[in-house]
Amino acid sequence: YFDECGFILPSLDSEAMGAVVFAVDSSGSIDRELLTEFKTEMQSALDDLKPSKLVEIVCDTRITVHREYSRGDKILPDAPGGGGTSFVPVFDKLADEQRAPKCVVYLTDGDGLLPEKHPDFPVLWILYNTQKTMPFGESILCG
Repeated sequence: YFDECGFILPSLDSEAMGAVVFAVDSSGSIDRELLTEFKTEMQSALDDLKPSKLVEIVCDTRITVHREYSRGDKILPDAPGGGGTSFVPVFDKLADEQRAPKCVVYLTDGDGLLPEKHPDFPVLWILYNTQKTMPFGESILCG
């Protein structure tokens, strides 16, 4: 802004945040009600935080869904899975990306195989129905 000169110019600053990755645990220990809650949290983040994009990765022992959403999109309700739980495929996939994510939010009950190497990007674990915390990243206990 150049208010003193009477000019208002576009700014390079933006109110929007960068891309956010949401990883969804779709293993057998996650029931339909909890999956619905996961999807509701994702929709709230997309609507309220207004990230440049929201990347969804659904995984049990393998990645079953990988999709991107933009502002105004509706989060799809499906989350195929039902097997065991491994967090490794999600972190392996993100490690293979050319650009590391700004942040990964992992929605889970926390019971699963963890990667041997901790990622170089921030991880926020939203843990449901457990008192356990994760060995890396930040853990928030819910439910």
